[in-house]
Amino acid sequence: MLAARGWDGERPVLALFNMVAGTAVCLLLGGAWLAANIGLERAVLNGVLPFLLGGVIKSVVGALVLVLVTRVKR
Repeated sequence: MLAARGWDGERPVLALFNMVAGTAVCLLLGGAWLAANIGLERAVLNGVLPFLLGGVIKSVVGALVLVLVTRVKR
């Protein structure tokens, strides 16, 4: 469904943006829940920051795989 709407290997920047946005939503929700339990500073330091780089790398790899799959399908 998303590929039919243009979120595919033809528009990898759009796909990358949305993957990063999805990761950000997960980190914000998880960080908010954690902050309610252990405090904001500890939640950010221990529950959000350690996962930022990995989330961005995962999104970049996902967008690259999407481009490769699109090229192979041609």
